[in-house]
Amino acid sequence: AAGGFVLAVGLWSGLRPQLEFDSASSSAQVEDFPARVEELEKTIEAEPNNADAQASLAEAYWEVGDYESAIQQSEAVLAQDSENTTALVAKGLTQSTVGDYAGAIATFTQAIDADAKAATAYMERGNAYYETGEYDQAIEDYRSALRADPSNGEPYKHWSSVNVVQGNPQEALQILNLAIDNNAATISSHVNRGNRQAELGNPLKAVADWTRASTMPA
Repeated sequence: AAGGFVLAVGLWSGLRPQLEFDSASSSAQVEDFPARVEELEKTIEAEPNNADAQASLAEAYWEVGDYESAIQQSEAVLAQDSENTTALVAKGLTQSTVGDYAGAIATFTQAIDADAKAATAYMERGNAYYETGEYDQAIEDYRSALRADPSNGEPYKHWSSVNVVQGNPQEALQILNLAIDNNAATISSHVNRGNRQAELGNPLKAVADWTRASTMPA
């Protein structure tokens, strides 16, 4: 209740939660990534041919911000298996993070060619398109990600971000409604829907969404 009160005060003072586009959506869960790197390195030392651990290490390097190692590790895996989607996604995420969006799009496309149901690859390619201003392609990828994994709320969030950038808060609201109606809601879904409600002149609905967000587990 206290959280809801603070959010309500924020509305009336003009200080409401703001939508933030987070292209690094794959790192949403809180983990001890340095420990994961250490664990994977030990696994590989004991099992040098463990392809899953090798690919996961590339992703873990990206998570801790060691981008040079992430690229080197992913390319080492891909030299042995050019269709390893975990390594391709890790490489693409690293490319996106350092601003090589064209390279990331090409890499995520390789991952999709290797696995047409690779929801993460679709979503992250959509994020790269978003960053380059290719909004129609981004939306199409978010739709593909949802077809591959309807329970994932992240593509809805990013899709609504495109609508906001395009100046369509009503469409953004409709997309967030879909996420919540399809049981794919996240904290950001409610925060962002509250923002859209406030922009559209619905303060009570905005506060209801922000309050719901404040009570959801992190």
